[in-house]
Amino acid sequence: MSTSTKKATIIGTGEVAQSLGQALQKIGYTIFYGSRDPKAEKTLKVVASVPGSSAHDFKTAVAASEVK
Repeated sequence: MSTSTKKATIIGTGEVAQSLGQALQKIGYTIFYGSRDPKAEKTLKVVASVPGSSAHDFKTAVAASEVK
């Protein structure tokens, strides 16, 4: 797959957010998750399931994205 240049923020790290992140990553997006606790175990598991994704506080995640 080519290097991702599109950036999308997803607020939350639940099952729907994880599935959406996986789908968007497959079509070339870098995913930024907005989370209340970016270092929580659950959040880190979601990030680990989406290659190239990262978790941040809400403000940082939204600021990093092209698609909100």
